[in-house]
Amino acid sequence: PTTSSARYLPRVGHHVYNGSAWVNEGVLAESEPRTNVAYYSNDISETTTGWTANSTLTAPATGITGIDGISGSPFKLIAGSGGASKVRLNQNSVTSGSDYVLSAILKDAGDGVYAGFSGMGIGAANENPIFDLVNGTVDVGTTTTVVKEAGIYPWNDDGWYLCWARVTAGGTIGVILIISQTATNNTGTVQNWTGDDTSGYYVAYVGCEQTSGMPSF
Repeated sequence: PTTSSARYLPRVGHHVYNGSAWVNEGVLAESEPRTNVAYYSNDISETTTGWTANSTLTAPATGITGIDGISGSPFKLIAGSGGASKVRLNQNSVTSGSDYVLSAILKDAGDGVYAGFSGMGIGAANENPIFDLVNGTVDVGTTTTVVKEAGIYPWNDDGWYLCWARVTAGGTIGVILIISQTATNNTGTVQNWTGDDTSGYYVAYVGCEQTSGMPSF
């Protein structure tokens, strides 16, 4: 995880997809170095130098065990009543035309909403990948101008999923994590709705790595 600056990620825990799950193959010494440019990647409540909330609320996920095994360590991202439910990184802008891989470790909260990525020109291209955290599926747009591919895989047996997308940035705004009411709308306005200050999903981690490869997980 990061705090107030980008961080070079260790070359550990190399995972290989075996057709149904990501399998930890151990250390891969020759893997390329990664820089996580997402500030406070495991704390979406940090709004001084980390995140800017746009009509969203964050609250500790009381009673929910995080991926670190600690109860209450994740946060809940909640759709606020002001509309445009999204949370955006307050960081140095990304470079248009460069390759990134976005990743988030998320869990359904039983509120009937869906997760998604935006920013980096994703919304303008109507390519927002939308993640169903109940069924473990992702819906992608019909074009691949910005989002080259996206996927979702079980992180553990406790309902957490690793959601990811490979993108070639079409803009300079950093990654946006959104809340959607639908699992099949990829347009740039899918996050624009009036929430109830209650509904949302759990967030353990959000990363943005400058690479054309897969997530370092």
